Amino acid sequence: MPSKSRPFAPAASFLGLLLAMLAAPPAAAQWVPDGAVVCTAAGEQLAHVAVPDGSGGVIVFWQDQRGLPTRVRAQRLNSAGVAQWSAGGIEVSSLAGAQTAPVATVDAVGGAIVAWEQDAGASGIDVWAQRLDASGVRQWGANGAIVSGSNGNQWRPLIVSDGRPVVVTTPGVIVAYESTALDAGDLYVTALDAAGALRWATFAAVGSGRQGPAVMVNDGSGTSQLNPKGVLLAWRDERVDTNEGEIYAQRVNSLGAPQWGGGGLQVCDSDALSGPPSLVQVAAGVGIVAWSRFTGLSRSDIAIRADRIGGAGSWGVNGVIVCDFGGRRGEVSLQRDGAFGAIVAWRDQRDFFKAQAYAQRVDQNGLNRWVDDGLRMGGDQAPEGMLVSGPAAGGAVLAWTDRRHGNSDVFAQRVDTTGTKLLNPWGMPVTRAAEHQFYPVVIGDGAGGAILVWTDYRSLVDADIYAQRLFDGGIVDVGPFPSPSGTLRLGAAVPNPLRAGCVLTLDLVVGSAVDAEVRSVTGRCVRTLLTGEERPAGRSSLHWDGRDDHGGAVAPGLYFVRVVSGGVAAGQRVAVLAP
Repeated sequence: MPSKSRPFAPAASFLGLLLAMLAAPPAAAQWVPDGAVVCTAAGEQLAHVAVPDGSGGVIVFWQDQRGLPTRVRAQRLNSAGVAQWSAGGIEVSSLAGAQTAPVATVDAVGGAIVAWEQDAGASGIDVWAQRLDASGVRQWGANGAIVSGSNGNQWRPLIVSDGRPVVVTTPGVIVAYESTALDAGDLYVTALDAAGALRWATFAAVGSGRQGPAVMVNDGSGTSQLNPKGVLLAWRDERVDTNEGEIYAQRVNSLGAPQWGGGGLQVCDSDALSGPPSLVQVAAGVGIVAWSRFTGLSRSDIAIRADRIGGAGSWGVNGVIVCDFGGRRGEVSLQRDGAFGAIVAWRDQRDFFKAQAYAQRVDQNGLNRWVDDGLRMGGDQAPEGMLVSGPAAGGAVLAWTDRRHGNSDVFAQRVDTTGTKLLNPWGMPVTRAAEHQFYPVVIGDGAGGAILVWTDYRSLVDADIYAQRLFDGGIVDVGPFPSPSGTLRLGAAVPNPLRAGCVLTLDLVVGSAVDAEVRSVTGRCVRTLLTGEERPAGRSSLHWDGRDDHGGAVAPGLYFVRVVSGGVAAGQRVAVLAP
């Protein structure tokens, strides 16, 4: 199925597309309610990572335990959610020994490059890498290319594209990893070209104690626009105290030279938590890093802080406060805001009895742009488990696991740079399949939406992997947005598709004020139908004449009618045909 955010085809083709959308759900392995199958083979499929394929689809890598030893496998779904490679995924390497902890990045020509931990037996663990083309064919031989091999363990790899323009050459990768060859763990960085050949190897930080866990992004610059880029790294550092960790950062340029000394640049002087910070590049050589830190008032109070690295320099000692409301918070995630700042998301437990999803936008000067201490992304229903975010046109997509309906389900929210929530105020279910779903991963689909990939236990036997695509206006084929309290229901539009207008039924358990609007697939409000209009309990009608707020007929396409009453939202998809 083509992306719904692209220009629409002529009327005849468009009608066929709409009829297909409104018919019965497509066959399994496509974008269907509760997700498309990535892998449901026997055994556990875990530790998944995902990258866009450049054509609206996704390439997923995971740690596969259908047999011994554990292998890294991969599958590609196209923009319609259809698997493109062998059922159950393909192995990325023929090396003997267990393969774990995959990380991946795009190769910019439809394939991907993956790195993983390779059990080398008595000598420890090494890091290897492999490039797969768009057809899943191994490009670096049967085994792949070795990234690091030394005494001790070389593990916890990170990977980014080196950013070379495709018109010059196929991009290679930069891989970072921790090494225990000298002490508890130092950070090293290696660059490989598109053929898997070593370009350079260097250190990011060498010192006493552990340097890690770390995060890494492309630094967006180079000696020229035609050359490969360097990287920015940030990590939790234990050179002073293993309990009260610090945050450090480093820039390694396109030639492999560390720019901020042998030990890196100190960002936070103490009390950083055990998890890695989050990092995003906002300009050439400039990044924003965010982390969770004990406030010092109480070990049960954890704040979110952020700072700028590179360019104009720091926002101050230990950065700026993003949120210190009180209570515990963590799992910080960052996305660029498109204006040299970032959208910061985190899991928040200011209410001791429930965790919630919060977000804040920090501008290029380190100022919080939304309400103090952040905006709640999930409404009154509390998310549980991890919180992640991914890119979206003009904002970010947040995802989390949530037990509001009993089992752990995956929910999502999309927020723009003004802090406006574009889906249900309380979050939209990505899947409500049986049993539990965990560990969502979010990537941009290249068309303003996102693709979410998660671990799924609906089989009742072991962990599988599913994926779903979140278009600009919502999740494909999920039907009406459910109302958690049962107080609000919006019926399907009649007729649908429409040419000159439609009617929807609105059911309220109790009378209340109602807001209603029509949104495009990009999330833009095209028509306001009701603003705080009092509606009685029972059934009433909602009319839309197919026109926008200026009185003009809307363009043919897919739209979403959305109503909100008493903090609860519901919605329906409506297709508009050419007159």
